[in-house]
This record gives sequence, structure tokens and C-alpha cells, in this order.
Amino acid sequence: YAHQRNFKVSVGQYVSVNTSIGQMGSTGNSTGPHVHLEVTSCDWNPGGGCLWESYSRYGTYNPADFVRFPSRWTNR
Repeated sequence: YAHQRNFKVSVGQYVSVNTSIGQMGSTGNSTGPHVHLEVTSCDWNPGGGCLWESYSRYGTYNPADFVRFPSRWTNR
């Protein structure tokens, strides 16, 4: 989750509905606290080497290709 301040879960951990996985934040290039789901091939960690040029052209994927969302969210 982009811009999230911290995580309360670990990679590979299973969670259920209504489980708090972390807290909103304003990390990176953002103007205020928020969280959005992002699936990317970029490594934004320090030293990860992702550049805005490559990220904006082909570094993101549609999360719906990886996560089954409730039907009311699929057409937004």
C-alpha cells in the first residue's frame, strides 16, 4: 500500500476481513495522509533503483488482476 506509515502484518501472513494491516501515512511524494493499493514491479526502497520514467510507463499493474474485489468496486 503506497504511502502507508507502518505495517501491522508480515509478507505472506493471512488476514481476514476487517483486520487492520497498518496506518495511513504521507510518505514519499504525497500531499497528505492516505493509502492506496498499488501493484508495481518497482522497488521504491532506498537503493531499489526505480525511476519515475520507468514506473509511469510500465511499472504498474491492475490490482484486479491479482485480488478478487467485491463486485461493487470493480468498475471504479
